[in-house]
Amino acid sequence: MVGRKITILMPERYRMRSMKSLRRYLNTGEKRAPWQDIELYGLHKSGSEIPLEASYSDYVMKGKHYFTRTFRDITERKAAEAMEREVEIHKRDFYRRTIFAATEGKLVICEPEETRDIAGPALASWTILGLEDIDTVRDGINEAAIQAGMDAGQCHAFAGCAIEAMANAYKHADGGAVSLHRVGDGLMLLVSDTGAGIEALALPEVALTKGYTTGASLGMGYKVMIEFADKVYLSTSPKGTVVGLRMGLHPARTAGDALLEKQSGW
Repeated sequence: MVGRKITILMPERYRMRSMKSLRRYLNTGEKRAPWQDIELYGLHKSGSEIPLEASYSDYVMKGKHYFTRTFRDITERKAAEAMEREVEIHKRDFYRRTIFAATEGKLVICEPEETRDIAGPALASWTILGLEDIDTVRDGINEAAIQAGMDAGQCHAFAGCAIEAMANAYKHADGGAVSLHRVGDGLMLLVSDTGAGIEALALPEVALTKGYTTGASLGMGYKVMIEFADKVYLSTSPKGTVVGLRMGLHPARTAGDALLEKQSGW
């Protein structure tokens, strides 16, 4: 290393940028990036790249400007982090499948973009800023559902589920956004907020407690939604929650309904 440039330790893609940053600092004294605990890649003498944690410092002595750079190989740490992320992905997938089974396919844990992809373009949208908005939006949803040809009983259940979802958004995030969508032979309502999310979904108890009930883990509002909606899509994180409520225009036919119709024709 004696007499050679520090850039020989950097992959080619970093070298020009590093030299430009150094010249700018020498000319202006301006730092545009942190100098401590920076994660980047270094070039091993074998030619392979390795993850590093770098820290920089500088000083002036006898009219000369000196720079010190400290590098730490963090290959093992990055591998451990990758393993932890992989375990978390598998764990969340296990909880998702278990919750889906425990609610007989009624509650689907998913990502926000998945729910929005299913919903498609909005027929109408509203904003909830206060309690009085919930009644106004409920009336709008009910009117749109009637115009779409939804049965009276379905309308009542759909509006009830919507109230629960909107009340949760107001209670936990001081409001949110609501949109109505046409999906196949039915409607889908999205209620989104920017609250702290539902922490319980990260706990094993939600999926594995004997006699699982959303009443204890997610609240009675979700119990109502899961009972009456055809399907409930739930996405939650520290950045907020999105709830999707899907309801057919007419009650779903069951095997018992089909048998009764067949018997009535005998």
